[in-house]
Amino acid sequence: MLSSLLCRKLAPVSVAVLACAVVLGGCNLVIAPPPEAVLAGTWQLEDDGSGEFDVLYEFDTVGRLTEVRYEFELDGRDATVTVSTFRLLEVNLEGDEVTIRFESATASSRFRGTVNEDVDRMEGEVITNLVVWPFPLVTVEVNNGPATLVRVSG
Repeated sequence: MLSSLLCRKLAPVSVAVLACAVVLGGCNLVIAPPPEAVLAGTWQLEDDGSGEFDVLYEFDTVGRLTEVRYEFELDGRDATVTVSTFRLLEVNLEGDEVTIRFESATASSRFRGTVNEDVDRMEGEVITNLVVWPFPLVTVEVNNGPATLVRVSG
C-alpha cells in the first residue's frame, strides 16, 4: 500500500525529470559563447601619432565592454578617466564587421570597422567625446576619423 502511494506521488515528478532529460539531452543543445567573445581582453586605440591620449577598451569573456580608460595629461599632470557604467552599450560582431558604441555621463564613442583574421587588430573609424570634470568643464574630442584598435592583452 505504501509503495502504491509513493508510486502515485512520484510518478509526475519522474515524468517531469524524464521530459527535461529528453528536451535538454535529446536535442544536442550546445550553448556556445557569442561571436563577440573573441574580443575578450584589452584593446588600445591607436592615435594619429600625437601621443596625447591613450584609450583602452576592456572586454570580458563574452565580449561585453566592461570598461574604457582614457589616460592623458591635463594641466601638466597625468590623468585617467575610467568609464564602466554605460547608458547605452552595443558590441556587435558579424563576420568581420564590428561595431562598438557606448554612451555614459562622461564619455561617448562609436567605432565601426573590420577585425582581421587573427582577431588582434580592428581597422575603422571612431568618434569619441570625453568630458573632464571638475570645473572648468573640458570637452575633448579624441581621434575622430580613421582609427585602429590593437589587442594588447587577452
